[in-house]
Amino acid sequence: MDTTRVDIYYRPLRIGWAIRSGDMDAFRRAVRFSNALWGGRFNPIVGVDYEEEAARLIELFHVDVIYPIGDTERVARKRFDTFVLLAKLAPFTKEEIKRAESLNDEHHRRAILLTPRELEPYHIYDRVRAEVGTRHYFGGTPKALLK
Repeated sequence: MDTTRVDIYYRPLRIGWAIRSGDMDAFRRAVRFSNALWGGRFNPIVGVDYEEEAARLIELFHVDVIYPIGDTERVARKRFDTFVLLAKLAPFTKEEIKRAESLNDEHHRRAILLTPRELEPYHIYDRVRAEVGTRHYFGGTPKALLK
């Protein structure tokens, strides 16, 4: 009989604060937000004006979410992939699915829906693989979760 080992490591959500260079008000807000959060010292402040450095910081800190502060929202949208994660402890209604589909466009799939099946931590990939017939064994990135 084949066995599978899964190691689960709990850690705080890592937020990358996206700010423009020289925006001291946004910098102060990012520092205050990080100071108030568990594990906040691992939330990098990412300068959106420096794309290569920003990408390195995001990879180095294993950032889960990019949160724009100040006048960075339009810049962040151009440089970072955006996903919308919707979770519910009951099945999604047809109307909710239709609304979630409206978040997608012709070239970008952004909506990720998680139901109790995906939120249950035990044997998630075995259940989904059996139900859907997928070959993917994990979803380590938002893009992988879309498959």
